[in-house]
Amino acid sequence: MTTALSVEELLGGKQALRVKPRTPMEWVTVIREGIPTAAVDALTRTLRVTQSELALSLGIPDRTLARRKKEGMLNSEESAKLVRLARTIERAEEVFEDLDAALNWLKSPNAALAGTTPLSLLDTDIGAESVMDTLGRIEHGVLPGEQVGADPRRVEEILMGIPNLPLDEIPDGALVEVDPVAGRVRVLSVA
Repeated sequence: MTTALSVEELLGGKQALRVKPRTPMEWVTVIREGIPTAAVDALTRTLRVTQSELALSLGIPDRTLARRKKEGMLNSEESAKLVRLARTIERAEEVFEDLDAALNWLKSPNAALAGTTPLSLLDTDIGAESVMDTLGRIEHGVLPGEQVGADPRRVEEILMGIPNLPLDEIPDGALVEVDPVAGRVRVLSVA
């Protein structure tokens, strides 16, 4: 098991940030002062998206982001959005224990999020909270909002985006417990 990338590392480290924030209050200061746009480039590379896709996920107009890159610094609101995205990636990597699996989950439609991609919800606080809540549910094997039993296809629909689950091995009518990190489904009972 590898150690998940930290928010600082996702944003390009001290080289991009010019400081090494260690506490939440230090992050507040960094955000209020603005984050250098080198952090945008670092996160774009990590996410494997275009600058336009990153701008969309941040809720920042593409032209504004391009202008900020020329200026070299994001404003405090844009910086907060960038840190929120990095924190979400960090959390997803912790849950899935793999950056590629985390990125795949972030970019895939998710039934627990009304069929939208988690990445598309990060432009708002409420959307980001929903994504973080869903990650917590995945981590703890809690199915979103319901117990699933009779139909293995329903299990697949609810767990869409969790890689490597052996959904074809679940018997009809089964009540299951999910371990998304290990990629296992344990049958608790069969109706």
